[in-house]
Amino acid sequence: MSEAVFNRIISECGRFSKNDIRPQALEADLDRDADFVKTIWQKSEALDIPALIIPETEGGVGYPEVSGALVLDVFASECAGTASIFANHFCACTLLPLMDNGSKKRYSSSLIPGDDGAVRMAAVVFTPELEQSELVMKEKDGGFLLNGVSQLVGNAGIADIFLVFVKENDSEDVTCLLVESNAPGISFSEDAYLPGLKVNPFKKIKFDDVHIAPDAILGTRGKAEDMMIAARHAFRGYIAAMAMGAARSAYQKAYEYAGGRYQYGKMIIQHQEVQRMLGNMQMKISIGTAAYTRLFDESKLNLSFAKPEHSLVKVYCTDSALEIAIDAVQIHGGYGYMHEFGLEKIMRDVKTLQLLAGRNPHHLVEAVAQKL
Repeated sequence: MSEAVFNRIISECGRFSKNDIRPQALEADLDRDADFVKTIWQKSEALDIPALIIPETEGGVGYPEVSGALVLDVFASECAGTASIFANHFCACTLLPLMDNGSKKRYSSSLIPGDDGAVRMAAVVFTPELEQSELVMKEKDGGFLLNGVSQLVGNAGIADIFLVFVKENDSEDVTCLLVESNAPGISFSEDAYLPGLKVNPFKKIKFDDVHIAPDAILGTRGKAEDMMIAARHAFRGYIAAMAMGAARSAYQKAYEYAGGRYQYGKMIIQHQEVQRMLGNMQMKISIGTAAYTRLFDESKLNLSFAKPEHSLVKVYCTDSALEIAIDAVQIHGGYGYMHEFGLEKIMRDVKTLQLLAGRNPHHLVEAVAQKL
């Protein structure tokens, strides 16, 4: 896809986020207003954002996954919580090309059920990485019953459909299920009240004898581990993109404040220490952006670590974004902690991004442990 197309996506989404997300983002964060993101979702359909990475053959726009990452970067520069709604949805959409024709048709007809092309919101329910899954699927009367409680899931309570990865009984075989959010037997916990991404209602999903029809199994039963890994990889790339978008906003706020704030007879941007901090921010944003876009590049170079690991890129981008947010707060002084300046929100959002899709220290250890 051409550079011009990607830049058009960035420009269009930039205008949309400035006009529709920015004016209410801080207030919606205070109120934990999920209705705000529902409205943004509906408005984004005019730009085909929900269908952006769904293949054309399945009724979508058919753009590559990196275009979704660019959208998330731009949206997160105004509100990472709003961007996370689309990140969870894009993660679910990335699995369509990996399915066999029958599963693809079943899933796409659930994503885009009508002739109007409206896309329903989706989310992925992963099996835990560090502990035993509490979800259990058992056969019964020609179908299956799903029981248990998931981990915290983004978009829970507002998504229309879930892709649920489950290990049957005590087996390590992974099966992917398509589950309607309003299916009998599904209920949700209270909002987790995370410190950041407040407009996205993270909840645990309880499955109580939820009936699963045989055609709701996407792909081959017990053979969905590769799909789950692909979804995790995509989600970590999307988290990295959101972190860089939030960091971009923190840098811009710091730069503008430093250029307009006088201290001891000159603007504080003229102080070398402030310049060093701003330069360090630029470096981290440049490298982080290159890293997450490289994740979606299929070219292979014969160099050690030339192809970045999704988990390590997520670690670098989220850690760097938090460091950038903290430095931006420091440049603002006491004003940086005031909600109306937006920096303390960025700091909370990025800290929460660090915890999604696996905690950062675990990824660093696992990167070495896998090679032993």
